[in-house]
Amino acid sequence: MLFRSNQTVHLMTPLALQEIEGRDDVAGISGLAFSVSGGAAVLGILFIGRRYVKPGMIRRAMAIGTLVAGTANVLLATTHNSMEYVALFSLFSLVHAMMIVSANTLIASNVSRDRRGTGFGIASSAQALALMVGPMAAAAFGAFSVTTGFVALSGVFLLVAALVLFAVHDRSEPPEAIPAAA
Repeated sequence: MLFRSNQTVHLMTPLALQEIEGRDDVAGISGLAFSVSGGAAVLGILFIGRRYVKPGMIRRAMAIGTLVAGTANVLLATTHNSMEYVALFSLFSLVHAMMIVSANTLIASNVSRDRRGTGFGIASSAQALALMVGPMAAAAFGAFSVTTGFVALSGVFLLVAALVLFAVHDRSEPPEAIPAAA
């Protein structure tokens, strides 16, 4: 989900900016959006993901991250100002990068030491699949409606937040902190 949504949002960004700015002026603002969001992603990985997402807080951080990413997508769908779009796109990139660190930590803590290679191999296969599904989704939304694409991604993030809260187990959390499955 992380990699697919990243691919989808990145590929829809020039289309969304084109709707805001028009066809002639989109190259410069797209470059700015990707440059600023790249810096935000580095901050998300180095400063938030590694410094503030500590064991015992991973599940909660991922749930909050998915809610923030979903909210950013709704706002991306409704903004009509390119600078607001760049700021929201950067927020999405920051939170998304933080969640990748958390997801890798969850894999490492939930898979036995002798099976970690398999766990990360499965994650890499999912990432490779996302490199196909994300652009396909962006193309479909681009042909239909970029706004609908962002709103649909927001709904998916909401569902993922619920899934993270109720189905993901952070082995570093005390058992009483994990909600019982229904």
